[in-house]
Amino acid sequence: MAIIGAGMVSLPENNVPADRALRDLLAGAALAVAAAACWGLSTVFGKWVTAKLSFPVTAFLRFAWGFAGISVLVALSLLGARAPANMTAPMYKAVLYMGLVPGVLALYLYYAGLKRTKASAATLAELFFPVAAVVINWRVLGQPLTATQLVGMGLLLLSVFFIGKGMR
Repeated sequence: MAIIGAGMVSLPENNVPADRALRDLLAGAALAVAAAACWGLSTVFGKWVTAKLSFPVTAFLRFAWGFAGISVLVALSLLGARAPANMTAPMYKAVLYMGLVPGVLALYLYYAGLKRTKASAATLAELFFPVAAVVINWRVLGQPLTATQLVGMGLLLLSVFFIGKGMR
């Protein structure tokens, strides 16, 4: 139910976009599910690691792993590979800034909280991320909500309720 809700929030239209083939849409959905699984696994793994290492060290290691991955993408694009979304130098600078400043701070706070929280509770709280993103998009950026997004948010909130109820 949570995966369906997240999909409805992320892709608010009820039809396949005209400029994208169904195959590409399904591949994107599969990658999104894989990313969500990786995020959940990293939460559980992070909880295990913070029991053995301090949370600043854990946050640094996770940041370093992500930084290494993005560095490979940047190097490939500089060597002539197709740059994601035709990114320009100022865009790379903005991504670097966002990763270094708020990214490091967010990871530091995340692992500080994870040190004091059960991994299951942290994973449950992470289901609110898509809901928060849509609400911010609506309230701050003025983007209209679609009926599909509202149903998706409802499914996510119901998922949180039922998972939380099952944890008791």
